[in-house]
Amino acid sequence: MSLKFFTFNHPSEASPIALVDPLLNRRENLDIDSCIERIEGFEEPPCHIPDMLAIEHWWNRKWQTALDYYLLSHASLEHRRYKAHTRLPLEVGIFIPSAFTEMQFTCMEALKMRKTHRKFHDYPLALDLFASILHHLTPKHVDVWKYYIVVFNVSGISEGVYQYCPIQHGLVPIRQGNFKEIFASLLCGIIDPMTASFSIVLSVDLEIAQRMLPYERGLREIYIDAGRIAQKVVLSGVRYHLGVFQSAAMLDRSMCDFLQVSPECCIPLYTMVIGAIAEDELQFTMDSPS
Repeated sequence: MSLKFFTFNHPSEASPIALVDPLLNRRENLDIDSCIERIEGFEEPPCHIPDMLAIEHWWNRKWQTALDYYLLSHASLEHRRYKAHTRLPLEVGIFIPSAFTEMQFTCMEALKMRKTHRKFHDYPLALDLFASILHHLTPKHVDVWKYYIVVFNVSGISEGVYQYCPIQHGLVPIRQGNFKEIFASLLCGIIDPMTASFSIVLSVDLEIAQRMLPYERGLREIYIDAGRIAQKVVLSGVRYHLGVFQSAAMLDRSMCDFLQVSPECCIPLYTMVIGAIAEDELQFTMDSPS
């Protein structure tokens, strides 16, 4: 059995079509005539039983979307196992406060008060609150994640897109400007960014993920870790008197273009839109029956 498939190249590529073999992690660029010849001369190669069983294991569980990740994470495994990986330090342009702001509520109170917020108070968020929320980006698989921050209205930080570096606790500028409307459209029309203070985009570094988690449960662990990070941010937001809207809905490729990342290297998975909420709204939530 073969898992080779044809796909279209980016318009900037010299060849319009590529033949991809996910089992061997190979990509062959073809012109149209060569593509037709390959199709006409195609013969199904014999399949080894162990390979067939591994493929059926995924297919029967409807995990086709995870199949490429699973296969590519095993491709050239011996080579990657001994390949030293060094992530170059980011050139941080903005360092933010390292001290935590005192939380106003306990974790149990936050659990009772938490709810989805779709509209926020559109005024500058204090820099120390902004920094305290970023402090809670503490995943299980640290090196797998990249954090992109879209700042809408934060004191002391210009509007724009940044990458957050947890080690230096700083921001790397990517692009400047007011992106409220653009970001709302990237979230499939969700209006929350229009009044929010900032947004966090959780993204997976595929190369590192496939090296660190080269086994069947790897992709599911990433999804679970994304949910774990989001819950920490949501509860921390409530304890700081902030509202959070979390969603996985987004225009994937357009989001990659917006963040200026390659979809072949980095996949945005989850977004959190964060902003200030009114005290009476929070009090109403506390008094409401659970």
